[in-house]
Amino acid sequence: MLKKEDLIALGLTEEQANKIVEDQKDYIPRSRLKEETDTIAELKKQLDERAADLTKLQGEAGKGSDLEKKLTDLQTQYKAETEALNKQLSEARLDAALDLVLTKAKARDPISVKAHIKRDALKLKEDGSVEGLDIEALTKEKPYLFEIEQTTDEGNGFAGGAGDTGKAEPKTMTDAVAAYYRT
Repeated sequence: MLKKEDLIALGLTEEQANKIVEDQKDYIPRSRLKEETDTIAELKKQLDERAADLTKLQGEAGKGSDLEKKLTDLQTQYKAETEALNKQLSEARLDAALDLVLTKAKARDPISVKAHIKRDALKLKEDGSVEGLDIEALTKEKPYLFEIEQTTDEGNGFAGGAGDTGKAEPKTMTDAVAAYYRT
């Protein structure tokens, strides 16, 4: 800053020197100007950083919506897959219980017997039994699907007809074929 004495020493009148000193009060010194410029630059940098952060957050908010949608989709898919797996598991349990019942009923071919059963009417109980399955009715309707023990009359001790060989009559077709090849 210029001082009044320095201005008078340069040849200015006191009035001119006072006017210049008075006008200098409105001027900012270079050091202060540099500080203000640095402060403005720093504030501008912070504003740019905030603008970048806002843009990033807006992008992430969009991604958040996408992530939320993906999460919802995955939850829906998980629920559907869980239901499908539970259904498969209950079907497998019903199949195993049905196989057990058919084995006890001496089914010749469980797969063939299953083709004659209405699976929609079946339900697996807590104890593992199959509800809605009338195996006795099925054995009467389709006896050829089951190995049914046939009882034969013992007779009166006399040979019936010619040529009693003393061999027991075969009970199943498999026994008859095996007996044929043994002779």
